[in-house]
Amino acid sequence: MRQYSISQTEINWFGLDLKPGLATGTSIAEARLSQTWSQKSTGTGRVVRTLNPDKSGTLTLTVDRESGVHQNLIVLAQTDEATQGVVGVCVLKDLLGGQTNYYKNAYLQSQPDESYGTEGTTVAWVLMFESVERVAITPAQNQVGA
Repeated sequence: MRQYSISQTEINWFGLDLKPGLATGTSIAEARLSQTWSQKSTGTGRVVRTLNPDKSGTLTLTVDRESGVHQNLIVLAQTDEATQGVVGVCVLKDLLGGQTNYYKNAYLQSQPDESYGTEGTTVAWVLMFESVERVAITPAQNQVGA
């Protein structure tokens, strides 16, 4: 088992350090759009599994609406709408565990819906990605009891 701390995580995309804008107490949520395997029945009671070539997914970041990161993401979203060229690798590093994830061809899904009020709020920015490559340091770092 390893210890984990979001404070020991770095995330960068398109030249922008995203970590300073993350809302306190939140995490970065990765979700695949498709399952790794699918299965089909053969008609004889057996099933055949098939590897799904779709490795795409999303990264959801909960960002403070008042942060500079939020403002920079708005500019990048507007630039992408105008040029369709804001696509690049998003790099997520777990400094405690020693793993680095490379989210290939990442781009903003859309600008988030916002709410306005008397107190600070958060917004969810979603990055879509084509695939993820995980590179871990061997042996694993920061193991409890090691």
